[in-house]
Amino acid sequence: NASSISTYESLIAKGLFSKEVFYQLAYTLRKVGNYEDAFIYLSKAENICEREDLFFEKIINLKGTLYFLSGDYDNAKNEYESSLKLAKQKGNTVEEIKSLANLAIIKDQYGEVKEARKDFLYAMNLANEIENVELLAFLYSELGVSYTYTNNLVEARKNYENSYSLYKMIKNNERLSYLSANIGALFLQISNYKSALKYYNEGLDYAGS
Repeated sequence: NASSISTYESLIAKGLFSKEVFYQLAYTLRKVGNYEDAFIYLSKAENICEREDLFFEKIINLKGTLYFLSGDYDNAKNEYESSLKLAKQKGNTVEEIKSLANLAIIKDQYGEVKEARKDFLYAMNLANEIENVELLAFLYSELGVSYTYTNNLVEARKNYENSYSLYKMIKNNERLSYLSANIGALFLQISNYKSALKYYNEGLDYAGS
């Protein structure tokens, strides 16, 4: 991540910037927890991106996520709703799905779990329609998280396992390492130590690969 940040900063210093470069730098800064600088570069991306451009919703979605990670759920919700509206108007299904998922995550935070799960399921239908495996895997994972909030561990595990199999298909080792830990923790709660150990070990393997 540090080398990626240096690369993007170097491009910008040479005047070789674009909305994509600003976005990628903001996204990378977000991954290392530097939300303040991420906001700065994301604003630069937003300023040079035409509102009609499908990339605009991508920027607004990330802006919402930066607010969310900063603990500002109200502003996050506003950005996600804005992104959802624009995505629907333009037929930008990928960003519509992301917006729906992000809003559902906020609903979970507010304790509106039934509404959140409806949004997740609707977003899943859209992801199936456009055959986007990565988004579907993400949605199953987040629906699993939702079920942990109500201590419905069987449903949580089912959704985590669905997500796990999809991420395995597309070889997303970073996500697989997180999911392995989550599934392992659920098995641990029901004293299934053998399965818990299996997933914890797999998680370590994925984290190291």
